[in-house]
Amino acid sequence: MTRKNQAVMAWVIWILTAAFYFYEFVIRVAPSVMVSELMDAFAVDAATLGVLSASYLYIYAPMQIPVGLLIDRFGARRLLTFASAICGLGGIIFGFAVNLGLADVGRVLMGLGSAFAYVGLVYVSSRWFSPKRLPFLIGLGTSIGMLGAMGGQDPVSFFVSLVGWRMTSIGLGILGLFLALIIYLSVRATPVFGKHKVIANESVNTIWHNLKAVASNWQTWIVCVISAGMYATTGAFAGLWAPAFFQSSYGMSKELAAAVTSTFYLGYVIGSPLISYIAMKVSRRRPYLQGGSVAGLLLISSLIWPPYDMPLWLLIALSTLCGLASSTQVLTFTIAIEVNEKKAHATAAAFVNFLVMITVSWLQPFVGALLDFSHNNFRLALSLFPASFLIAILASLLLNKHNILHTKEVA
Repeated sequence: MTRKNQAVMAWVIWILTAAFYFYEFVIRVAPSVMVSELMDAFAVDAATLGVLSASYLYIYAPMQIPVGLLIDRFGARRLLTFASAICGLGGIIFGFAVNLGLADVGRVLMGLGSAFAYVGLVYVSSRWFSPKRLPFLIGLGTSIGMLGAMGGQDPVSFFVSLVGWRMTSIGLGILGLFLALIIYLSVRATPVFGKHKVIANESVNTIWHNLKAVASNWQTWIVCVISAGMYATTGAFAGLWAPAFFQSSYGMSKELAAAVTSTFYLGYVIGSPLISYIAMKVSRRRPYLQGGSVAGLLLISSLIWPPYDMPLWLLIALSTLCGLASSTQVLTFTIAIEVNEKKAHATAAAFVNFLVMITVSWLQPFVGALLDFSHNNFRLALSLFPASFLIAILASLLLNKHNILHTKEVA
């Protein structure tokens, strides 16, 4: 295979992996525009709905570490095909669910398949491309995922209004099955570049060594805390409760609330590749994480506790800028890779994603419980999100100044 063909193959695989990440985000956030329909269909309160939505994350989060180990061991093709098919099956089951238990099964299956998406994207980016491109590719991939989150807001809301939440969910499930077929036919199992080739006979002991090395590195844990603190607003606020908040606190229609929420992801879409491009040019990441966390704290506080009745254009601007500030979180995955051994790249990214999603899976129903307890006092319940940014700021003070592991194994 010529170098040109190798490069084309690498981009085809990366685009398909990014497409799966896009799809994963659509199905992850779709319940946020079905809140009233799901509460009516299953006769549940806000806390129970939070648990239903987060059941996706209850399997997604603990699967991150096994997924990282599996992808480091077996590569991307078969695992991503399986993952997309499981997502599709889960969407179909969710759409046909006649009770809460079956709906939970559908969400769990979607979470199981989706667990492979981001780790697969990081793996492909680190194995098929030059190490210098890694921050930009992770940032660009994250941006594509956030486009999926936008697609899970206003466009999904439109289809829910047009054909109902059940047919919308079934349609998303069929899309997942189709994507599985395309991935199987197009993605190669291992990179063709010799120096990046996966070691097919890697032992189980080596796989567990990767996990032990990542988990014993205290800088990995600092990165996890920062990443979780910065992502909490994206995963639990924008990912579930923001549309209901905008409807309740600002008197918006369901469609307008979904549109305003989507601007949060628009900020993420703009910021992820921009911040990642800058990261390619410099070795220091900490100042960008600190700046993003401080800005996020101020912006989300302004949305939750506005000093006066803000016009729509200002709400949109604040939401977009909050997403932009939150997007600096993408650097945490680059740092996790840089402070760990090359052979554990997927494991390192998965470890961070695991703790991030554990946090989000706890926050979604906890916010719902606070809403029930406070009689739908959104401003009280959502005070958790400024606090999460503050935690990220404090944790960033413990991050090594240059946070690069200087060993020959690091890309």
